[in-house]
Amino acid sequence: MYNNSNTNILAWYPDQRYQQHRKSYAQGQVWPLVSLHYTLPPFQVYREHLAATPISSLIITHIDTNAQYDIIGAITAAGFNIQEFSPTGETAYDLIINVGQTPMTDISFPEGMYDAVMTDGTNTWYSERFYMKAYVDNLIKINYWHRTPFTVPLGHISYADPYYNFIYLPLPTEVNRPKYEEEEEVEDRDGFKFPIYMVSKKVFRIVGLLLPEYLCDAMRLIWMHTDVTVEFDGIEYTTDNFRVIFDDFEKTGHLCPVTIEFYTDTVVTKTGYITEEDDGGDYDQTDYNNDHLIS
Repeated sequence: MYNNSNTNILAWYPDQRYQQHRKSYAQGQVWPLVSLHYTLPPFQVYREHLAATPISSLIITHIDTNAQYDIIGAITAAGFNIQEFSPTGETAYDLIINVGQTPMTDISFPEGMYDAVMTDGTNTWYSERFYMKAYVDNLIKINYWHRTPFTVPLGHISYADPYYNFIYLPLPTEVNRPKYEEEEEVEDRDGFKFPIYMVSKKVFRIVGLLLPEYLCDAMRLIWMHTDVTVEFDGIEYTTDNFRVIFDDFEKTGHLCPVTIEFYTDTVVTKTGYITEEDDGGDYDQTDYNNDHLIS
């Protein structure tokens, strides 16, 4: 079954013609989805239940040289697995899961652009194109996960330990140029405004992003997750609020302008207050006078 609403950072399709760069309006342009060398980005592929049916091969093809590598053994040792689910009253299904956190060993292939093809002998899936890099520490990394199974139209995303989703954003993207927001709740009385509740926010921003449709599909769900962190330049931000703001797609291209906003430990709140008079006013023991007597 194929649902044309991708939830994976690394998208998978039933036919290679669905790859982003093969769309007519993409004009062959490949968006650089980055993964650490010897890893594939995390993914979970839905499959109608096939009892005791493993993935028989997972072949990656180096685009520049056309060299092929069957990595199923190496990637299984790095955490690749299949989970089976049988919901009450529903059709049983499997999730083919790549954790993507541990580099594969006992195999050697160069950095560069790759396609992947995965099969279990009955079904075949074709990946979106991705780029393996040996150095990713200068990139923004967004991590997100949910504390319970995350329901989607085809089953769910399983966040059983140690799985979490993450994506590297390409250069020259940076966390920069924050904006500052203020909110207040006030009460108007006798021409004066009395503050009841005040909020000051520093909002971190990631600007200038252009993303393909399959990543917009996946990233539109990030804000719905219970936990989101952002790593950049040696700093990890544990976000309190995270939003991906989508603009309209380019008129002549295949990319969508995107801005990311989040805040973390930068929200200051203050409740309204009144100042008490220290001298007790006209009715204390020292300055009470006859002017205030009621006859």
